[in-house]
Parts: sequence; structure tokens; C-alpha cells
Amino acid sequence: MKDRNMKTFVLVLTALVLIMLSSYAQPSADTDSTKALEELGQRMTTFYQSPTPEFFAQCQRDADRLESAMAEKTKGGDVLLAVSFARISQKHRWPIDGKGNVAKRAREILEGKSEFARYVNDDAAVDARKLDIWWASFFATGDTVYLGKLLRYAGEPLPKDSVDRMLAIAAATWSFRANCRQHKAVRDFAEAQLAVETRPEKKAFLTECINAAQR
Repeated sequence: MKDRNMKTFVLVLTALVLIMLSSYAQPSADTDSTKALEELGQRMTTFYQSPTPEFFAQCQRDADRLESAMAEKTKGGDVLLAVSFARISQKHRWPIDGKGNVAKRAREILEGKSEFARYVNDDAAVDARKLDIWWASFFATGDTVYLGKLLRYAGEPLPKDSVDRMLAIAAATWSFRANCRQHKAVRDFAEAQLAVETRPEKKAFLTECINAAQR
């Protein structure tokens, strides 16, 4: 009975993770601001594929213009965008010259002094939001070091003694599998890791992600 209750508990927690992740999705209302936010989000998830300073500057201008709509229509979108801007600036040495709160938070991350900045940069402080931060960092830069951070959790066995770690693993597993299907760079990383992975459970997870992406 104890094992059955634990399995039910795991399923409930996994469902809660999926609901929590879906809260980042944009509303479906057909408005100009919603469409503009969706377009900005789509551009940021592929920024690493064709980065230019002009493109970066335009994204910053769009963030300034859409600041009010972002606060109203998204949950945490401003944080992920600030992380993206900070990582792009770090990688390419391009300036953050936006005027709004997103640019302000991006500069805060680069300075690394505030509690928020320390959380963003602390790989030991891992929760579902940190996984989103790692994904935003990867999409902004294309640096696979962030995929490595995610893979430390994705596909791991669910623990029975830590709800926080259970949630992080469930979210990482779901998001890694989904992005492996949608992004060739993630699939290439998974294939490279599969070639050197030795643990059977992790090899099985990577194989599953790669095979699902090829269907």
C-alpha cells in the first residue's frame, strides 16, 4: 500500500509540474500585444541560431515597448527575457541599452550583486524556475553547458525523500524530451551524450528522446 501511495503521489506531482510549466504560455486572446509577445518569445527561442547586434537591439526595443503587456499577460516572462539579454551580452559583449525593467534586471544579473542575481547564477539553487532560466540561457547563446546542467536532472530516477528534487527532475525530464523534438541542437547534444554515457537509465532516457524526435 505504501508503494501504491508513493506512485500516486509521484503522478500528482508530475501533473502539477506540467500545469506550472504551462502557466508560462501566452494567453490565446487575439490581440496585437499578445501576438507581439508571442513573436518576441519565438525570436528568443531561436536567437542562438542567427545572433546579430542589430537583432539584439531590436529585441531590447521590443521588450521596452511591450513591458506593460508582459507584466499583464505573462508569469515570469520578464525574468526569462532578462536572463536571455544578460547571457547574450555576456557572450557577445553587446551592450544592454534598453530603458525598461527587463533591461534593468539584465544589468542586475551581469553585476551579480543582488539576491536575484545570485539566485540566477547559483547552480546549486535548483527548482522549476531555474530550469527555465537554463533553457533561456541556452536559447540565447547556444552554449551546451546549459544543456549539461539540465541533463543532470532530466531522466534521473524520482526520489522518494525530496519533493523539491522530485519536481525538478520531473520538469527537467519533460522539458528536455520536448525540446529534443523541437530543436536539432538539443538532439545533437543528446546524441553526443549518448555516445559517452555509461549509466543504463540515462542511456535509455537519451535514446527515448532521440527516437521520439526522429518519428
